[in-house]
Amino acid sequence: MYKVLIVGAGNIASEYDDATSTVFLTHAHAFVNHPHFELIGFVDPDIIKGINASSKWGTRHFTNLDQAFKYYSNIDIVCIAVPDDLHFNVLQQVANYRPKLVFTEKPLTNTLEQAHIIERLYRELHIPVLINFKRAFIPEILDVINSVKRNDFGEFKNCYGFYNRGFKHNASHLLDLIIRFTGCKELKLMNVIDSISDFSIDDPSHSFVASTDNNAVVVIKSFSGESYPIFELDLHYSSGRIRLFNTGEKLEIYRVQPSSAFSGVNFLQPKDCIDTSLHQSMLHAANNIFEYLSMGKPLRVPIADGIEVMKLTEQVLKDIKNKSCLN
Repeated sequence: MYKVLIVGAGNIASEYDDATSTVFLTHAHAFVNHPHFELIGFVDPDIIKGINASSKWGTRHFTNLDQAFKYYSNIDIVCIAVPDDLHFNVLQQVANYRPKLVFTEKPLTNTLEQAHIIERLYRELHIPVLINFKRAFIPEILDVINSVKRNDFGEFKNCYGFYNRGFKHNASHLLDLIIRFTGCKELKLMNVIDSISDFSIDDPSHSFVASTDNNAVVVIKSFSGESYPIFELDLHYSSGRIRLFNTGEKLEIYRVQPSSAFSGVNFLQPKDCIDTSLHQSMLHAANNIFEYLSMGKPLRVPIADGIEVMKLTEQVLKDIKNKSCLN
C-alpha cells in the first residue's frame, strides 16, 4: 500500500467533498477511497485548517514537511495543493525528500523559467511528476481525443473556448485540451478582445482571437466569474464537431451527414451526448498513479505536458502584452 501525504488543507485538498460523497473532488477523498493508498496526513502551517482536514479524513496534521517525513520516513506520494504562487517553492522543498511520485495542481509554476528548473531538478532525481489537468484523466474525453488522433473527425477548422477566473489558473485547462484535441502547440495572436480581473490582479482573464499553423481560428473568451463559473470548448473539424460544456460534465458529438431535405447538401447532425465522469477525475488520477507505479503504465499528464501548456500560455501572454503596447 502506497503512503500519501497532501501538502495543503484547503478546498481541493480536503474541503470540496467528504467521505460520504458520490463525487471525488478532493485529493483526500480519492486516496482514502482507493484500496492501494493510505493517506497518512496533511501538511499546512494553518493549524486550524490542518486539524480540521486531518480530523475529517481520519489522519494526521503536520505543520511542515520535515515534521511529516520524520514521522513517516517512507512516504511514497506527495500531493501539492497549495496556492499557485507557492508551487515553485514547495516543489523544490519536496524534492529533498525523494518521494516516488509528486502529484501537483496546475499550473506547475508561475513562470516557464521556474518550470524548467523544476523539470531539471526532478529529472536528475528521477522523481516523476503528474499534473492535475483533470479533464485529461476522464475516459470519455480520452476516447474522443483518440478518435480525433485516428483522423475520424478530419481536419481541424476552428474552436471557441469560454472560461473565467484567471488565464494561468483556468484558461490553462483550455489550452491543455486544445493541444490534446488539435496537436497545435503554437498560436499566432490576431486580436485582443478584452481583459478582466475576476480572479487575481496578477492573473487577469484575457479574451483573444488567434490562428494555428494551418490557419484554423481559435477564439478564447473570458466572462466575469462573479456570477458563475464557465468552462466550455467547441471544436469544429471537416467531418464533425465536438462540444464540451458544463465545465466538462457533458460531451456532444456531431457528424457531417447528408441533408434529408436538401439534395447534395451536408449538415452537422447530433450523434452522441455523453455524461462524462468529470466529478470522478481525482479517483481516475489516483488510479493512474497506482497503474504507473505498479504496472508501468504512462502518466496521463507528465511534467513535459505541463511545460508545453506553460510555453503556450506564456507565448500568448507575451503576444497580448506586445499587442497592447502597440495599441
